[in-house]
Amino acid sequence: MKKNLRNRLLALAAVSVSSIMLLSGFDSSMTVEDIMAKAQEANASLSQFSAHAVANGDIQLDVSVSGQTQSMPMSGNMDMNMQYTLDPIEYSATGTVSGDASAMGMAGEGAMEMYMVSDDDGGLTMYVKVSGMGADEGWQASKIPAESAQMMNDLMAQSMAGDYSAIEESLGIDIKELQDEFMSKAVLAPEAVNVDGKDCYEITMTLTGEDVGNLLTKLSEAKPEILDPSAVQMAQMFIGSLQFNIVEDIDAETFRPVYVGFDLAGSDFSMISQLIASMMFSSTSSDDQAETPEINLTVNDLSMKIDYDYESPVSIEVPEEALGADVAEVDPEALAGTALDPAA
Repeated sequence: MKKNLRNRLLALAAVSVSSIMLLSGFDSSMTVEDIMAKAQEANASLSQFSAHAVANGDIQLDVSVSGQTQSMPMSGNMDMNMQYTLDPIEYSATGTVSGDASAMGMAGEGAMEMYMVSDDDGGLTMYVKVSGMGADEGWQASKIPAESAQMMNDLMAQSMAGDYSAIEESLGIDIKELQDEFMSKAVLAPEAVNVDGKDCYEITMTLTGEDVGNLLTKLSEAKPEILDPSAVQMAQMFIGSLQFNIVEDIDAETFRPVYVGFDLAGSDFSMISQLIASMMFSSTSSDDQAETPEINLTVNDLSMKIDYDYESPVSIEVPEEALGADVAEVDPEALAGTALDPAA
């Protein structure tokens, strides 16, 4: 992979992590833009934090053929504890995942551990173990060389401080324009909300599938080698009728996010149902006029909630057994581009 492509991947990783903090005391005269500016100042001085993320899914797939309907309920849960240090970048994530699709013969639970820590030579090593649900039980390790690690640190520091020049140059898109576009959809609650004893500003935002699709299109047009246009077109078919609801509670004193929630309530899943039907069922031959089943997808819950903690000390320690894993010989540039995906 060429060096300039590596730089763009690293820039994407930096944007992904810093964007979690961007939407982040109570003064009724403040606007979303005012809070953004204060949040940027607060984020620039942030050195470490923890987060607890919980994601839930509860859906039902109804398949109807010749007046007969079979219902297939499916549910899933993810519970993840994450810790971050930002100078240098280090990260850990430990948690569980479970799923139940018994009607389709699938159910189970698993666990994941991931650590990304600094090395004496300035590089980073990532240790990952996924167990259960048919996954490999062993530890895997991969190394990010010092040059790439330093670039990640630099890009992260710049983006957290609101300096997007290097990222914009690398990605070929106007980050400020994108921020303004999305912030124009944000609504600030007129009164403070209380979260764990803290008075907070509450910002809500609803994005349509079209909004998200336009963002993907801009990224694809600027850097098709990173985001394939055909993949974007396929994604737009799936997300076009979706509605992404976002709520963020921001500490009125520190201007750091305390809570972020995402859900897809209010989305229209009919197009996705049709796409599922077209992919899963078709006539086996020109002589076979088998009826294509009607698919109906009902989504009762598809959400994620993240609680942030800035007071508890962060301690990222790799388990002894992980340290004995062989370090895989992988493409360091590709690894650097995906190392921060769990944070995103």
